[in-house]
Amino acid sequence: MRSSKHLQALSRNVFVDMDQAKTECISAGKIIIDLSLRSSDLPAPDVAIAAAIEKSSHDPTTPG
Repeated sequence: MRSSKHLQALSRNVFVDMDQAKTECISAGKIIIDLSLRSSDLPAPDVAIAAAIEKSSHDPTTPG
C-alpha cells in the first residue's frame, strides 16, 4: 500500500531528530536548555517544590 507524501514526511520521529540535534550542539560546545515535551533538563525551583509540598499536605485526597 502506498502512503501519501504527507504521511511519508511523518515517518521520522521528531524526538529522535531533536535529540540528535541537541547532541550535535552540545558536542560543538553550545549551551542547550532543553524545553522539549519530555522533561526539562533544569530542576524545578525550590520555591515551586516547597509550594507543591505545602499544598499537598493540606489536601485530604493526597495519600500520606
